[in-house]
Amino acid sequence: EVLHNNEVKIEFEKFETQQLSEILTVEEITEAYETYKTKRDAVHEFEVEITEEQIEKIVLDGLFVKVWMGIGQEGLIFIPNHQLNILE
Repeated sequence: EVLHNNEVKIEFEKFETQQLSEILTVEEITEAYETYKTKRDAVHEFEVEITEEQIEKIVLDGLFVKVWMGIGQEGLIFIPNHQLNILE
């Protein structure tokens, strides 16, 4: 469909109005960032029970536990002594 000059102008103005209405204000961006930052920086604590077989290495300051994070990704998590509640 071929638009005439006047129709092109009207369509462009509609498009421009839509684009401008979707622009976020500085306040909206700041608020969204603050919300994100609060959630990101929150301390996420949880309790787990670890058996001896799961401990990779015990050191003076704590212990290391091997974890798997997805396909082919693994690593060690260090748990300091002050975070441990050792049950015999």
